[in-house]
Amino acid sequence: MHHSCNRREFMEQVAVYGAASLLGNAAAADKKPPPKAPDHTLTVIAGKPRERGRQYGQKVKDGIHAFLDREIYTAFSKKSPAKDEMLRYAGACNKAIKEYSPIIADELEGMAEGTGLRLEELAPVVDTEARDGFPHYETGSKPAI
Repeated sequence: MHHSCNRREFMEQVAVYGAASLLGNAAAADKKPPPKAPDHTLTVIAGKPRERGRQYGQKVKDGIHAFLDREIYTAFSKKSPAKDEMLRYAGACNKAIKEYSPIIADELEGMAEGTGLRLEELAPVVDTEARDGFPHYETGSKPAI
């Protein structure tokens, strides 16, 4: 149920929540300060799809390799299907991606070039990024898309 309020009611609510926030912050002042956020940089990636993919691949190459080894290859080495079967499946997925969107396929091919990986090796990484978000590998950067 939606309840609307007039300006006076709204200002009263703001005052109450603001006071509660200040009191909460005063109590929190006794605690240790939050950890310092790591420094970050803004990376501009531009150009045609393949060039954007290549730039991104070069930027996060080490993190993608580490993630692929840790999260994909290690998992597939312990259970079935085998790594080769997974790569064959990823190749089929890449064909479907190319049919669906040649632009995305071109960007992924650039990422493969930038990381030095085969296109089939990138598919599980990209799938995981699309499903769970980007911060799976430590790069110091996160795409702003």
